[in-house]
Formats: sequence, C-alpha cells, structure tokens
Amino acid sequence: MQTLNMQPIINGSANQRITLEIFKGLEYESKRSYLWNIIVSLGFAHCFPEVEHKVFEPSPDKDKWKHSDITPENVDSLFDEIKNAYTSHHNKMLAETANLHHEYGKKIHEAQKEYGFGGVMELTNFKMQGYIQAIGSWNDYKASDVSAAVAKLHALAPRKDYGINNPNTGQLMHKWKTVHSGEYLMMEYEFIGPKELEAVKEFYESSWKSEGNKIKADSIRFEVVEHGNNYFGIELIMWWD
Repeated sequence: MQTLNMQPIINGSANQRITLEIFKGLEYESKRSYLWNIIVSLGFAHCFPEVEHKVFEPSPDKDKWKHSDITPENVDSLFDEIKNAYTSHHNKMLAETANLHHEYGKKIHEAQKEYGFGGVMELTNFKMQGYIQAIGSWNDYKASDVSAAVAKLHALAPRKDYGINNPNTGQLMHKWKTVHSGEYLMMEYEFIGPKELEAVKEFYESSWKSEGNKIKADSIRFEVVEHGNNYFGIELIMWWD
C-alpha cells in the first residue's frame, strides 16, 4: 500500500484507512479537517457502512468536540480518541442492525414456510443468520454453527479494491443466497474480473472449504461461469442432504 499518496478525505468522507502514523505526516489544516469530518459524521446514518437507518441513533459523542477544540498542540492526541468514538458507535449500530435483521430473517423464513419453499432466496448477512436460526437443526445441520459460519465468512470474504483513494474500496462484492429452507447455502459473485476471481479462489481454499467441513456440509463446491470479455460469475456452495 502506497501510504504516501493516501488522501485523508475521499468524496467528502474521512478515509478510514488513515493510521496515526500517516496522520502525523499531514499538514495541520488537513489533520483538523480530517478529525472534524469524523466528528460531524457521528450524527448521520449514511456515514456508517452496513448500518440499518431504522435503528440508527446519533453518537452521544457528536457534540463532545467543537471545531475550535482542535488545535496544533492537541491534534495528534485527539486522533485515537475521535477514531475510537466512531468505531465504537459503528460497532454498536452494527449490533442493533444485526438484532433487527435477525428478526427479519426469521419472519422471512416463517412466511416462506407458510407458502412453501421454492426458488432462490437472497438475503443480507444478518438476515441470513436469522433465517438459519429459524430453520433450526436437523441431521448434521446445526443452525447455530451454520449461522456463525455465515458471520465469519462474511467478514473474511474478499471485497472491492479499487485502490486506497477510492470510496468504493471495501464495499461488498458478494451476495448470500439459499434454497429449500437452507439445504443450499451460497455466496455469489456476479460479475468480477481475473484479479477478483483469484482472490475468491484463494478465499474458497483457505476459508470456505474449511468452514464447510467444520459445519459438516455434505457437499462443498466452487462453480465459475464465464461471462465473456474476461469477466466471471462465481458461486461458492454448501449443501446438506
């Protein structure tokens, strides 16, 4: 990573990949702008990736600092305090999102159960975990283990990488899907290039297969479809009989 060229602000938002070491090398005005950007973001849901707006509450720290509180003397020492305030609130809001989406996932399973299971169901990470919890356990399928595997694999899965100064870097590339009340669990990459294909292959070998074996999936597969022009679609699949 070429940190010397890392921009502190990208499209109006603080670059969360900035470390204290990089921060200390910035000019004072850039430091102050960076920290103030994070402080302001503490009040807005769209500044927290993967957080459900319905559960969002502004951080209690959003009014803790004024712009004038950031001075040349304390700007470096404020870095960890302000970044930690953002990270702490982000984690809290992700937990609230998880709780809400788990319930959504359970309700989706109950509705599908009432009308019959058929077709492919696409769900977010947290909704998939709730859906799996509603399935319960059968044969070698242990709902708590499968749900935990989804959380782990979601965190480890390759994400978009357009470089250190692109706001889309770090966003999801994959989707979660299931068929027949959890008999199939799939992570899908719809339209990716050769670089991403290799990253997903490595993830499959290092994480997907090992988790599939750990939770006793009957079948663990990696399927690739060529879309042409050097683009691919991928499905990572686990199946229980």
